[in-house]
Amino acid sequence: MTTVISPALADAGLPLQAAVPVARLTDDVRHALVATDVDPDGFATMLLFGQGGRRLFEQHVAGELDRTDPFDTISTQLVEEWLAETHPDVRFEVVYPGSAPLPLGRLAELIGWGRPSPLGLSINAEFGLWIAHRVVVLVEADIVVSGQAAATHPCDSCADTPCVTACPVGAVTLTDPFDLERCSRHRIALDSVCAYQCLARNACPVGADHRYGPVQMRHHYGAGLASIRRWLEPDGGPDPESGVDSKG
Repeated sequence: MTTVISPALADAGLPLQAAVPVARLTDDVRHALVATDVDPDGFATMLLFGQGGRRLFEQHVAGELDRTDPFDTISTQLVEEWLAETHPDVRFEVVYPGSAPLPLGRLAELIGWGRPSPLGLSINAEFGLWIAHRVVVLVEADIVVSGQAAATHPCDSCADTPCVTACPVGAVTLTDPFDLERCSRHRIALDSVCAYQCLARNACPVGADHRYGPVQMRHHYGAGLASIRRWLEPDGGPDPESGVDSKG
């Protein structure tokens, strides 16, 4: 697990935390920021905070589901309040959630949070597939943490591959990229058991104790289902990638 910068934020449900010097950011991350008129070199450090498991939902989000983007809103508020308390005179800018098309999967590998799984989602050694990037913020201050943990890959030692056998339509394999369209078409089929859950994700034994509860699961997958239905309409819709609720 990566170094904890703020125990308070970890207790609030954001246990995945990392600090990366701006000078070490990869070109794709820099280009994504510049494309939205953010100059990364105007800051010293990129801080990243991620959800792991159910705590954020249970403690802060469950009673706020009527708000627009409750996970984004509440996570950002928690981080901003922490920065205001601990670094009151330091300029910062939240770049995610936001318009910057940050390569979150690449960032997960860079900071040691996880590596891609056969489902296309990042898998973390502690929390398994039950993680999500929540807040990325640039700060003027030099925030240094001791060695970030390398991203171990639990899939390398998984002999049974239950995620592959659990998928009812063969969208998950060990040889090909996750088949988003096959998965999506099955999810919107009448009486699909996959509408508000992913059987393959549920079958993964890594971090199983952190699996989302039914209300949280329905919230995340319900949002993704709405996007999928718009995408698969004959007159088009959003980019296929928006059909997966990657933030959950």
